[in-house]
Amino acid sequence: MTAHPIPARWFAAAAIALCAATGHGADPDAARSGDDPIALLESRNIFDPARAAPRAPDAAPPPQPVEPPRVRTLALTGSLVYPGKTIAFFSGSEPAFNRVVAPEESIGPWTVRTITTTSAELAGDDQVFTLPVGRQLTQLGDQPWAVADLGAARPTAPTTTTPQATTPPADGGADDVMRRLLERRQKELSQ
Repeated sequence: MTAHPIPARWFAAAAIALCAATGHGADPDAARSGDDPIALLESRNIFDPARAAPRAPDAAPPPQPVEPPRVRTLALTGSLVYPGKTIAFFSGSEPAFNRVVAPEESIGPWTVRTITTTSAELAGDDQVFTLPVGRQLTQLGDQPWAVADLGAARPTAPTTTTPQATTPPADGGADDVMRRLLERRQKELSQ
């Protein structure tokens, strides 16, 4: 027995007959009333990447996200001082900050005044900073520049603390923990 191919026009005729029998295309208001399953699937397509929850017509549009303030950083990554030449290595959040400079050269809004083996003195914008190697200048938005730890996203504010006596933990502290661990190890080895 040989299989006969079914003509494509039979499929089209069957699809039209099926739509006519189920009422598709007969009532355009059926999609709005929720009676039409095809319209329901089209309006609630779970595979649509742009799908969003329906909003009420009188609802206000969602608030726009607030742009976080821009953080600018300039880090002193190292310095080299030898007879006849003194240079400092800088890196930062902007291409103009990634440079090797000598004294009296500028880097971004700053002019390098002096360079030592442990720090560089920067001047600019009515501010003077002595920036140690491994630290950075950080500016958050329009706030003034401040010295921060390398990798810190926010400038650290100077704080004053009063020295307080530290009391050991009630359970004996780290020495007690170490003693208990050693005792446990001795028991395990002796078994």
